Amino acid sequence: MAGLAHWLRDYAGALGKIKLALKAAAIAFEQTHAREDFRAAESWAKRSGAGKTWPKLREALRLWDALARKLVAFFGLPWPIEGNA
Repeated sequence: MAGLAHWLRDYAGALGKIKLALKAAAIAFEQTHAREDFRAAESWAKRSGAGKTWPKLREALRLWDALARKLVAFFGLPWPIEGNA
């Protein structure tokens, strides 16, 4: 799923579909929890032109990451998810 989100983020961005690229970037982070995907989501949010987009999205992504880490720890599963740091 992360690979498809990465592809869509880049393809949509190249076509100027910023909102779609932003959504795909957020989904990529939700799948990988990788710093580079977090930064990509930040970049697309800031390009979207809506000043309030990034703070709200940043908080949502941080909460998602914290929840995923707690669940992984609770169930004793290996981290990182999908082999990404």
